[in-house]
Amino acid sequence: MRLSVRISAVAAVAWAMLTSGLLVEGTAHGAATPAMMELRPWWDAHREANNACKARRERFVGGFYGYAFGQPQAICIPKGESTTGGEELALLYVANQSEIDRHEGGFRDLTQVEWARAARIAQAVCSSVGHTAGLFTGEQEPGKSYSLVCKSGRTRRVTARRSDLRQDLGDLNTVDWWKPMVVAAGYCGERWIGFTGFFNGIQTQDSYEIICVPYFK
Repeated sequence: MRLSVRISAVAAVAWAMLTSGLLVEGTAHGAATPAMMELRPWWDAHREANNACKARRERFVGGFYGYAFGQPQAICIPKGESTTGGEELALLYVANQSEIDRHEGGFRDLTQVEWARAARIAQAVCSSVGHTAGLFTGEQEPGKSYSLVCKSGRTRRVTARRSDLRQDLGDLNTVDWWKPMVVAAGYCGERWIGFTGFFNGIQTQDSYEIICVPYFK
């Protein structure tokens, strides 16, 4: 009896997570795996996840492709709202070319930029408009405008020592984009229940910056 009750409770929580829309399983290509993520450009995966989140419910500003529940997921970001856990603030922001150019490593086409460089610029742009962090959604008009999801509220920007991570990734500029997603999800999830995360591309010889975000509340 205890076992059946426990299984029912777990199933109920899982169903609530899925139907809440805060997590969109897989992609239009079906159940995702780390190998599939590795084969896709970072901007393409984020763009698909962002579109899936926006289509799921009107309450989401967008999302990004991350890692949760032990597998790749589209992590959806809710619009600004008050919750029992605090204020959730999010913004779908469109940066123009001049905003991109004012930051080191500026570009004119996301498809030609490595993920870590884009992540650093996304951090700078979202910080400039008052948010803790953010990511490019992959939507763009090359040379004109670029869409980002910026997030604050319970979002945490932390400095992680390399020795605290399950895997030292080395130089982020030379690492495939999905590997840091897995490492960040593990780091954030071990410290805060219901959190996943991503790297913002900022690093030193001894540490990385990681953005931890709640994916279920």
